[in-house]
Amino acid sequence: MGLISSLIPDARSSTTAESASNCARHRKISMAFNETPTQKETPMNKTELAKALSGFVIGGITANVVKQIIRNNTDPEAVADKAAVLIASFVLGAIAADATKAWTDRQIDELIVTWKKLTSKEIHTTV
Repeated sequence: MGLISSLIPDARSSTTAESASNCARHRKISMAFNETPTQKETPMNKTELAKALSGFVIGGITANVVKQIIRNNTDPEAVADKAAVLIASFVLGAIAADATKAWTDRQIDELIVTWKKLTSKEIHTTV
């Protein structure tokens, strides 16, 4: 009796218990799908959260400023010119946003280092 024939309920069986045992045997053989992710996600710490939020806000503002500068200094008439201005403002805005995000991240790192120095026990003020 092969594996396939053992999985198909037998019409000649007098009870359903025998076909139920066949189903149970099938469930034991097959592997269940595991929906649990293999990589554990770690929550952001305060520094990463501050960098992400400030980068998002400052990047968006910078991209908007670049878009307004390009829009105010160009006067596209054709559809192709309007598309080129739109694409250029998007690309230049993204470049400027990345640069401002990197600068902001450096400032946050410097602020943390300064704060740790000021709050550490190493500093002894003598008058």
